[in-house]
Amino acid sequence: MDLLNSNLATTQDLAALRLSLESKLEEHRIAAVKEIETLRHSHDAKLQSAKYDIIKWIYPAFVAQGGLIVALDKLL
Repeated sequence: MDLLNSNLATTQDLAALRLSLESKLEEHRIAAVKEIETLRHSHDAKLQSAKYDIIKWIYPAFVAQGGLIVALDKLL
């Protein structure tokens, strides 16, 4: 009987375990939020770079196309 009683968890044991688990869960949640924020900033930077690349190539194409239209209009 003593062996059985020594292996049973008390209410205080369960409360301490719950507090420990909640603390570890909060630590993991905070780490996950930080990782998500890091990834979001990385993706924002990549998006800004992609926007710049699009503008860098599309704007001159529009200018060239406009010039071509004006040149064709004068020829015809």
